Amino acid sequence: MVRKILAVTGKSSSLIQKVENRPGPDRRYTLSSEKLTRETGWVPQVRFEDGLLQTVEWYRNNPGVDRAYQVGRVSDLLRAITITREITKTGCMNGPLPCRSRAPHEPLALCYDKPVKGVVLAGGTGSRLFPLTKITNKHLLPVYDKPMVYYPIQTMVDAGIRDILMVTGGKNAGEFLRLLANEKHFGLTHIDYTYQEGEGGIADALTLAEHFADGQKLCVILGDNIIEESIRDAVDAFQKGY
Repeated sequence: MVRKILAVTGKSSSLIQKVENRPGPDRRYTLSSEKLTRETGWVPQVRFEDGLLQTVEWYRNNPGVDRAYQVGRVSDLLRAITITREITKTGCMNGPLPCRSRAPHEPLALCYDKPVKGVVLAGGTGSRLFPLTKITNKHLLPVYDKPMVYYPIQTMVDAGIRDILMVTGGKNAGEFLRLLANEKHFGLTHIDYTYQEGEGGIADALTLAEHFADGQKLCVILGDNIIEESIRDAVDAFQKGY
């Protein structure tokens, strides 16, 4: 992918500097979409090379995006990514994204008035943390003074997200229900749960959230992610279609 980016920008591949792989890499994560296509039927609407070229051209025409990222303007960066996605998908920028949760006979509407829902992915086997994960799920292990999974939930709640789905799996899935219940600890009145069988990865876990999403926008955070800064600006911008 780096070589392709250098090619479309006219740069030499001599700029590539290889680094040593980190210990315990998970080699299941690759750039191949074959598994996604096989298990969900999804197919890309444009060739990867064409989408990459259009993305590079957009960044060339909008040089302020890099600066926005450096100074923490998350909402500006999110808008740039959303616009790039629209350009790649349709060939043009159409403004705010249409709401997909409408019935076929309803007029086209925008998702401004529909709150973003949250999905926390807390499945997997946690094999790299064995033997700690021999008796519990990785996301239930303590990080400082609270269970690891508390952090992504709190991040969503602080961003104004109140409708949350917990995707978990393994033989200790029931412990999430014992720990979280209906999440009164976070000021919530309800939380949804779904069970992921096996080690299907992120794409497989998200297919389990399709019914929960019901056509609305989703904020997805991995159960072992600890985000120090607020994501509220990004969520608000996403909700408005930026």
